[in-house]
Amino acid sequence: MELKFDLGMQVMTPGIANILGDGKICEELLDAFGRYTKCDWGDIPEEDKALNDKAVRVGDGRTLAAYNTSKGEIWIITDFGDEGNVTTMLLPEEY
Repeated sequence: MELKFDLGMQVMTPGIANILGDGKICEELLDAFGRYTKCDWGDIPEEDKALNDKAVRVGDGRTLAAYNTSKGEIWIITDFGDEGNVTTMLLPEEY
């Protein structure tokens, strides 16, 4: 898989860890992550997608994507930092 941008360190929050357990949600999370790596930002407004595309292009700021799963909405965020990028998978209420 060719990445469109540097994901950096990849982490999940306790909320994501707590919903793991059945094959369906694991498949959905893997699908969402695969979409994210291809700059498919999921279910966010077009203006936010444009901001994400700009952040990837210049390598600065942050991206945020939202995907619907059988356990509710999940977010994936990448913060572009001087000391390396960090990509986090989380539940919206954990933001």
